[in-house]
Amino acid sequence: MARYYFHIRHGVTTIAEDLEGLAFATPEMAVEEATKAARELVVEMILAGNPGWKTKSLRLEVRTAQS
Repeated sequence: MARYYFHIRHGVTTIAEDLEGLAFATPEMAVEEATKAARELVVEMILAGNPGWKTKSLRLEVRTAQS
């Protein structure tokens, strides 16, 4: 199983870097997990009144290497 790392970025700035990663059997499973995490992140931002969720430069990157 490959290890996937989920990094949150805003433009070129790293907001949260995943140093541990998670193991998934397929890339599709990693993307599914990233989709769930992104939805949860947006809901948390909306509930907190953070308008940052509206920006197009906020993204969740899925990588097979830490950097």
